[in-house]
Amino acid sequence: MNQLFFENHLHFDKVDSTNDELLNLVKNNDIKEGFVLSASFQNSGRGQRQKRWDSEFGQNLLFSIFLCPRLSVFDHFKLIQFVSLGISDFLSSFIETGFEIKWPNDILFNGKKIAGVLVENKVSGSIITQSVLGIGLNVNQTQFNLYDREATSLSLLLNRRFCLDDLKKRLLLSLQNRYRSLYSNKLHLEYENILYLRGISAEFMIKNRVKRGIIKCVSKSGELQMQIDGKFHSFGHKDIQYHF
Repeated sequence: MNQLFFENHLHFDKVDSTNDELLNLVKNNDIKEGFVLSASFQNSGRGQRQKRWDSEFGQNLLFSIFLCPRLSVFDHFKLIQFVSLGISDFLSSFIETGFEIKWPNDILFNGKKIAGVLVENKVSGSIITQSVLGIGLNVNQTQFNLYDREATSLSLLLNRRFCLDDLKKRLLLSLQNRYRSLYSNKLHLEYENILYLRGISAEFMIKNRVKRGIIKCVSKSGELQMQIDGKFHSFGHKDIQYHF
């Protein structure tokens, strides 16, 4: 955990996905923790539920980090928490308020998506021995295809263009700082404090039906805890979707 995230770094113009490329690299090589693989473009970028992550060539930050967390599988959600909070910390250095985490791992600004995370783990027994964390952050792109929600970027929010290399170093430092507090109990509380729609009545898609509910909290293992029709329910990320 003492490795710097930007000490070992490999960049490509194009890959299918940074996660897939790094997973293959780890499989066939002796890769140190903290290794970063980035790309200017992904042919097949993906997020949760195999959703496509679209990004124009050379306009945004697209990278994956290799970690060896030695974390219990029961604490796997801490990985999503630390990286989501690390991105939020970084973005809040530009705009102090307005960023929220849409469970489990999208970062929004005033309801518009600006970043996403994909975590893939290797488990031995009950221990997560290796993790690849894929991150996509909208930076200089100003036009987006509309899928399930509207997107935004730092350039749109601040009306300026950014040097991607400089931003990548700053973001990696923010993530590294959060990784060093991976075992802190404060992660969970801080994650919940900026949880999108928490405590607000909203519509969700559950078993192909639209239901209105209220997000109350997130369990230690990452399930969304909700109140629906006066009863409490727990959902994994494959069981429920936000209804826009």
